[in-house]
Amino acid sequence: MLSLSLPVALALASTADQPQPPADEPLVAAAEDAEAQIDRLLSDPAMPERLSRMTAVMAEMMEALPVGSLKAAVEGRDPTPQEQQERLGDTIDIDGEQMGEELAATFTDNRERMRDSMNVLVRNMPTLIAAMEQLTRELEETVAR
Repeated sequence: MLSLSLPVALALASTADQPQPPADEPLVAAAEDAEAQIDRLLSDPAMPERLSRMTAVMAEMMEALPVGSLKAAVEGRDPTPQEQQERLGDTIDIDGEQMGEELAATFTDNRERMRDSMNVLVRNMPTLIAAMEQLTRELEETVAR
């Protein structure tokens, strides 16, 4: 989570000295609602176990990915019958249960940091949206010239 939080913090810090757009009341209300939802999700004592189970299921899905067909597509050809049967799980062993347990432990250990990081992002969303809108306008003007 720190790897995601650092770029966001740097981006927000670099815009701190810039004039802030007027508050967009619906966005501010949505941000406050999102903070409450984030808090509810991160406070749920069952969340680590849910994440663990979801991770195990996603690992099973990843093992079923048709990598033989993908390889053939990358090479610009049709897959052979053998490649059509080749799955990621045939190539590597993905331990979904272990990944899930590690994710659950990481979630539990970093719950407060995740909550704080997400809330900072949510609170600054109106500013980020305004900046993206300004960027879009400037790019459209540049392209139109």
